Amino acid sequence: MTRTLLAVMLVVGIVAAFTLPHALAQSGDRTDRMRQRWENMPEEKRERAMAMAEKGRMFSKCTYLGNGTVQSRFVQFHYVKETGQIHDLTVRTDRNETTRFFSEIEPTPFSATKNPDVMGAVFRHQADNLTIRGHCNPTAVFGWWNHNGTHAITFTLAGNATASAVNGTTNEVRVSVGSTHGHILASGNGTIVLVGQDVTVTLGPNDKAMFRAHPNMGQAKTLHEQNRAFRMAKLGAVVNLVNVDGDAVTDSEDVDVETEAQEVSHGHVKLVARGNVHGNRVIFLTVDSETLDVHAIARIHVTVGGAAAANATNASAVQDAMGAAVFVTETDGSVQLIINVPHFSDQTIEVQQAGSTGGAGASGGETKTGTPGFGLVGLLVALVVVAAVRRR
Repeated sequence: MTRTLLAVMLVVGIVAAFTLPHALAQSGDRTDRMRQRWENMPEEKRERAMAMAEKGRMFSKCTYLGNGTVQSRFVQFHYVKETGQIHDLTVRTDRNETTRFFSEIEPTPFSATKNPDVMGAVFRHQADNLTIRGHCNPTAVFGWWNHNGTHAITFTLAGNATASAVNGTTNEVRVSVGSTHGHILASGNGTIVLVGQDVTVTLGPNDKAMFRAHPNMGQAKTLHEQNRAFRMAKLGAVVNLVNVDGDAVTDSEDVDVETEAQEVSHGHVKLVARGNVHGNRVIFLTVDSETLDVHAIARIHVTVGGAAAANATNASAVQDAMGAAVFVTETDGSVQLIINVPHFSDQTIEVQQAGSTGGAGASGGETKTGTPGFGLVGLLVALVVVAAVRRR
């Protein structure tokens, strides 16, 4: 029996040597993990994911050229990496028309030792005390995250654009260009000043500024609720997700919390939200129609940290909820879930559509999960035990 125990311990040690480093790597930087997954994904699958997302008007491939030009199906602009300036921010509208909102957006002060980069639909530049992120999706989301000191973000309007303060708010300005408009927003203690063709957002430590275009279709249904959550420092994240053969490809606008899709299959999504924040945060999650049936919204059930989320009557009610709550709606043929997470640090959000083949305990459907290998431990241990007993 001693030999049996030693054999079991040996097998566990061997398998752990392979699996534990992988498990520990998962606790590292989330951006690095996401980048590694993206780079390891076959090019054909990446292109298919982007085609699916573009067809569903969720997001599109973002291309950063050497001369500073950034192009995509929905957004284009020119970026100066030495100054952080964005020139000629232009958005393609629902009617396939282009709308130029700003001639220039300039952050001051600005210094950066790293180069900007692109992953999927997201443009990102990590400056010394400021993070700049742009999302190539129909809302053309741009965010400026201030980490230290004071920064000013000055938006210079395009020649035919106008700006006006939104009634009842002190931290939102509406920018109009013909029949199209967008929003400049500040959260935390950020302030907005409008002078002539310039809109300046001043940010203190941990304050954030954002611009969002307002399309006529799709996420326009809940965009004002997203803006409200951002102004009130309740916006956790806005996540667009497509499922490609069991791999989740996302365009994640992580505001106060980080999100990571851990499992996805037909009828099932498992998302982890991590944040060192106080109070509740709202997550806007849009999922492609191949994963969740848009015609069977009533059969969708959501849990937050293992507890069932109450069904809210509208998006506003979700933000005002005391506990876990969800409102489910349709947007451009996809399913959008507005989810209230009542507290943090790490919270697991599970979405299950009754009657589908995905998810825990269901038959069929392909799900890819985080840390493989520990199931193998049990199998090898069992084989060693059986062999040792037979030798006796």
